[in-house]
Amino acid sequence: MNVTHQPDDSAQSVPSLRIHVFGGLRIFIDNQRISDLATRKVEALLIYLVVNPYPHEREVLAQLLWNDLSAERTAGNLRLTLNQLRKVMDPFIEVTRHTIGLHPQARYWLDLQHCTQIFENPASPTNELASAIEHYQGDFLNGFYLRDADGFSSWQLQQVEYWRQQALVAIRRLIERYTVVSNYNEAIRWLQRLVTLDECDEVAHRQLMLLLMRTGQRHTALRQYRLLEQVLEREYGLKPEPASEALQRQIMATPAQRPHRLIRPTPMLYGRQTELERMTHWLAAERNQLLTIMGAGGSGKTQLALTFGWKVVNEYLGASSNGVFYISLVSADQQPRLLDAEPVLLAIVQTLNLPPPRTNDLVEHLILQLQQHELIIIIDNGELLATSARLALSSLIQHIPQLRLIIGSRERMRLQNEYVLELAGLAYPQINDDSGYSPLLAEQLQHFAAVDLFVHCLQRQGKSGDLADYSHADRQAIGQICQMVHGLPLAIELIAPWMTIRSGHEIVEALSNDMQLFHSDVVDIPTRHRSIQAAFDYSWQLLDPHEQACLARLAVFPSSFNAETATIIAEVDLNVLANLRAKSLLTLEILQQQTRYALHPLLHQFAQTKLQGLAADQQTLYQRHARYFGQFSRQQEQLIHGNASQQGLMLLEQELDNIRGGWLWAVQAQQIHILGDYCIALHDFFAIRNREIEGQQLFAPAAALLSTLDHQDVEAEIVLIVVRIVSCYAEFHYILGELARSEALLQQCIDVLYRRQLQNVAELLFIYKQLGVITQRRGEYTRALDLLQRCLAQAESVNDPIKVSDTWLSIGAVLLAQGNWQAAEQAFQTCSDHYQAQKHLWGLCHSQRFLGVVALAQANYNLAQHHFEASLDLAYQLKTPLGEALIRDQMGMLALRREDFAQSAGYLHKAFAIFQELGVEAMIGRAAIHLAQLELAQRHFQYVQPWLARAIMVAQQRQEIPLLLECYATVLQFWAAVCDGEPSHWFKLWHSLSQHPACSAETKSLLNRLQLHQHSAGQSRPTIEVELSGIERYVALCLSQIEQSQSIAV
Repeated sequence: MNVTHQPDDSAQSVPSLRIHVFGGLRIFIDNQRISDLATRKVEALLIYLVVNPYPHEREVLAQLLWNDLSAERTAGNLRLTLNQLRKVMDPFIEVTRHTIGLHPQARYWLDLQHCTQIFENPASPTNELASAIEHYQGDFLNGFYLRDADGFSSWQLQQVEYWRQQALVAIRRLIERYTVVSNYNEAIRWLQRLVTLDECDEVAHRQLMLLLMRTGQRHTALRQYRLLEQVLEREYGLKPEPASEALQRQIMATPAQRPHRLIRPTPMLYGRQTELERMTHWLAAERNQLLTIMGAGGSGKTQLALTFGWKVVNEYLGASSNGVFYISLVSADQQPRLLDAEPVLLAIVQTLNLPPPRTNDLVEHLILQLQQHELIIIIDNGELLATSARLALSSLIQHIPQLRLIIGSRERMRLQNEYVLELAGLAYPQINDDSGYSPLLAEQLQHFAAVDLFVHCLQRQGKSGDLADYSHADRQAIGQICQMVHGLPLAIELIAPWMTIRSGHEIVEALSNDMQLFHSDVVDIPTRHRSIQAAFDYSWQLLDPHEQACLARLAVFPSSFNAETATIIAEVDLNVLANLRAKSLLTLEILQQQTRYALHPLLHQFAQTKLQGLAADQQTLYQRHARYFGQFSRQQEQLIHGNASQQGLMLLEQELDNIRGGWLWAVQAQQIHILGDYCIALHDFFAIRNREIEGQQLFAPAAALLSTLDHQDVEAEIVLIVVRIVSCYAEFHYILGELARSEALLQQCIDVLYRRQLQNVAELLFIYKQLGVITQRRGEYTRALDLLQRCLAQAESVNDPIKVSDTWLSIGAVLLAQGNWQAAEQAFQTCSDHYQAQKHLWGLCHSQRFLGVVALAQANYNLAQHHFEASLDLAYQLKTPLGEALIRDQMGMLALRREDFAQSAGYLHKAFAIFQELGVEAMIGRAAIHLAQLELAQRHFQYVQPWLARAIMVAQQRQEIPLLLECYATVLQFWAAVCDGEPSHWFKLWHSLSQHPACSAETKSLLNRLQLHQHSAGQSRPTIEVELSGIERYVALCLSQIEQSQSIAV
């Protein structure tokens, strides 16, 4: 469509042209109808220019509009016609000496061009296609006639025929789309339009009759047939085609109401709208005849099938004018057994109320009876169909073209042209075990179908109210229960009623331990659905002994697994996995281009009870599992420390549940050699991914083994493994700011090694490096440097480039705190080069951050920005939120130095939020003091003290002396901003802080910016306090005076 959209307000002053050529000519300028064009030739000229919007030679236009005149006369007529056109349309016409055309900048709309765009695009949305066809109000220029213009008249006739065919094609496309989605009302409306435009289109008449029949309009369909008879007789003297006559007989034999034999589904259907839409699409495609709704026991297969059956009946969906029928292959208390063809086919005969067969060939009998029928048969419990029964059903759908079978089953039918609709659990919330759920999730909880069903079940038990009426704890429990059962409808219906007599928390605890606690005493539901145990027992009985044993052994995997580990550990090959998958006992997903299998959590509990019956095999299996994933972890350790760290971390993440399970089994069985395979990889994973709390919890029971090493008969290798585990456990405490606990654990390790005379360089190196960084955090810089330099010498002696780099990184941090910028920069650059050579992204990320801190300390802001941005990119690659937060904290301080307060606030608040989410208290204190300094810089004094208090509390609790001194320096800065006078305690505090051995260079820089010389003029040098108790007295006096000053200001 040639419409020029003006980008500015000047467009409002340019007139717009709107022309309709379908169904007659209508012209509008600025929504005003134009009816005063001088002649038909003027109108014809305008139409031709608009339909063909490009320059035309004057001679061509003259020949088009006038017959058999000389060139001179046609040229004169054209000039006159053009002048008359320009009186009204001048803004839209561009005229040159030789050509006439539409102005390139003309704002106009033409129905023909609008239809062209939509019709020629096969992907045009249905609503746009329908809208475009609505613009086709009739033939091109209907009623428009031009004398003495054969050229124009010939062109007009061509346009009439072309656009009539285009409209018919577009309408047929639209009808097909509506029919596919069973929107029969719209399809009928457009079919009626189609037979109006082309009343001899017998195919369209038949399609209209068929849809009228399917929507229960039997009499209207027969009337349409009589209309077809009349049209064909009048136009051609012919009778309808045999296909039309056959359809008329079928309509006459069809009952006015759509027959059905369906039971009502019991509870409402929740969360299955997508599945219903897929079933509607399946039904609309003529070639589709077999649909298997496959899912585990209790997933809602029957409910979905019956709901769809009633939808077909009530909304007249699909080719099912002869009815929809439901057949269950099992009674309420019947034990599962496979059914051959005969009982299944007899059940169909009886359900459809067909005459009894005269021969023993039931398949042939059904084919003869149903050959001309359109019907849907829903078969429940299809897993009970024996091979002969499945083959018989396949024969039926091959010979009865309008028969549709919908089979609810726990397994595939394994027949040709089978369409499988796999039914998983209802949508459920993802809730973290530790943090519960956030307020945002609480608001969204009601949008999960599993939660909706849970609340509905409670309402059926007489517990009134919506989800919002429940307490925070109960809402959390409901969400957790839905997550624990993976949204399985049967489990929800069995568990929800217990919430009327037990708290949600108690149910969550019980569900974690024993699924058999939950059952129903309702007598009118099948026995197999009265408990989760019974539902799985039913599926268990349908397995052969080998499949049962394989399913039990797969319970060794706490979560998902791949085909390779299933074969190596559980001795379950791919064929068995495929069979269990086909029987809805395994779920499947593709992660990182790898196929992974899993048992539903409740089925996993069930399989574990079966595995416990294998006794000796069970222990062997768990040991094999633990050894396999221990070796797997050691392989990833090499990747993490090599040039493929990202791949190693990704593989550990993928198998983390199995790794955790193997680790815990080895701890319980005191298989310390196996724990040694896991230790470093697990520690590095949790440290790099900033999951220290999780790592701390996992390592705690293993670290407790240290107390068992006092016996001299314990192997030296075992002692070293346990020491390694405890030192890793100590580092988690250090990262979380628990310095005293970390130091105590490391000292225990040293004591054990010296007591057993095991001077293992690698273990001692790690321990002393950790003691060095703890000592630095306490502000004992000289001792820290001594410890770290000893570690560096040991790391270089064993030629371990990563440990050398890690030690240089820690040394640089001490030098940075001491204000030795040049040495610190050299240390960080050295380790950065080493990390770069090793492609060790974690180390590279932190060395780049420290280089940025050095540049910031020296006021080289552009260089600092460069290093911080490089570090942040690496943090994103590593998916390390702690690394991201540390960088954002420093970028916030960089923005503060540049006095870009808005950007600084953004960085610092984000960093604080991440620290808080991770639970890293020491870093929370650091971010808090930086936020206090930001508020001070903006003179937002009312916000300073809360941040100060938070930072001081963290520093005191964690014994972070350098942080505490920075907090006190900020108190001085706060006092200088809000108080008058020069009290001696202020002066003493300044000197005491600046002379304290733990005072970092950053804090000294802050003190220097207070411009002490303005306050110290004429004062003698005070007595310096180096004890914290003395310093804190001065701090208390400053804070008291700040409070008094602020209250006066208020």
